[in-house]
Amino acid sequence: MRWTVCHFRELLPTKQVSRGLGAPAPLIYALDDAINEVMFTPLDGTEPMSWQASLNENYTDGVLILHQGQVVYEYYDGCLDEAGKHRGHVGH
Repeated sequence: MRWTVCHFRELLPTKQVSRGLGAPAPLIYALDDAINEVMFTPLDGTEPMSWQASLNENYTDGVLILHQGQVVYEYYDGCLDEAGKHRGHVGH
């Protein structure tokens, strides 16, 4: 599944959608990585796990959390980077 997501643009034609003509609004950052230590028991699970462990367990490539208009958490892994696109060739 991760390979497919990482190479999706190679398998099917894709188009980039314009964000519009105006300048982008800057995001306000107030990063807090404390969420990585939050513990919970997954549905149908028996053992608690941390937020960070759940990202790895679920092959999460990226998460951005906004709270009250501020970015409080950002995570990238696999083939996703902070540019916001899974790597791979863009179809035209």
